[in-house]
Amino acid sequence: MVLGPAARSGSRESPYNGIVRRTFAAALSLACAAPALAAPPGPTVVSVRKSAEALRDAVAADPSPADARVRNAAFFEGLLRETPSARANPYAMDREPVSGVEGGVDAMLSTARVREETYRLTHPAPPAELSTAMDEAAFLRGADRAVVDAKGRLSGAEMGAFLYPKADPKDPGRVILSPWLKLMTTRIGEAFTYSTLVHESAHAVQRAQGRLSPVRVVDDEVEAFRVEYEWLSVMDPTGDRLIRLDSALRLYVPRHPKDLVAAKSLDYLDKLMKLRETGGQDEPLKEYVKDLGYRDGVNGGDGLAP
Repeated sequence: MVLGPAARSGSRESPYNGIVRRTFAAALSLACAAPALAAPPGPTVVSVRKSAEALRDAVAADPSPADARVRNAAFFEGLLRETPSARANPYAMDREPVSGVEGGVDAMLSTARVREETYRLTHPAPPAELSTAMDEAAFLRGADRAVVDAKGRLSGAEMGAFLYPKADPKDPGRVILSPWLKLMTTRIGEAFTYSTLVHESAHAVQRAQGRLSPVRVVDDEVEAFRVEYEWLSVMDPTGDRLIRLDSALRLYVPRHPKDLVAAKSLDYLDKLMKLRETGGQDEPLKEYVKDLGYRDGVNGGDGLAP
């Protein structure tokens, strides 16, 4: 394709010149319309109009077919190379892989470790408080001190608890998890249900450091929920996975009122959503803890720190 000058008045117009004028008119039309498209900010502002005008002036000064062909090719190559694309770049939300298989304590620990290692590939190391609680969870499980509650010691609303004897400060205590959590992994996956395990393990760390108090309940819970918040930030950095699961269950549960596992899972995720909204900050966390019903001096019974 080449561009050339218009035929002089009174002379016979060649088919070549007609093609040239139509081609240049189309290119100029495109050039004039392009500024209407909003280009994203950047270090270089590309003016298609100026490029088109430069091409027109160059062809008018030297209309030889060979040179015009080269200039025409250079113009369109530059147009494609320099003009920002207006094509949309849709954002795909992250999704939690849920296998539908029940996952116990060991499965939660295994999944959590993989997710933490994956996080470290692209992010700074997680806060030390989280890493310590995760190590404590693994230690307690290895000592058979992190188990699913088989004796009915938890109420239907409790997902976990840290039990310890006040009379023996050397006893590391025990974490018990609700049997509901095993079932809930079929709906929300092991990484989310691990949130309860790491929370209760944070209490075990407080106990080991001599800081866990049956009286100072709110502050102890704020610390444990901050660790849980940090875990959510590691296993779901964008929050997409939590939002997608919560939204899916919110649509599913009203249509399946007999699915108690799904209902429990939705309630669990709703609490995690509110926890995420605190941003891990002291005052919002304190309000969150109080909204859950925690009060100083009330810990649910002797040696029990839920």
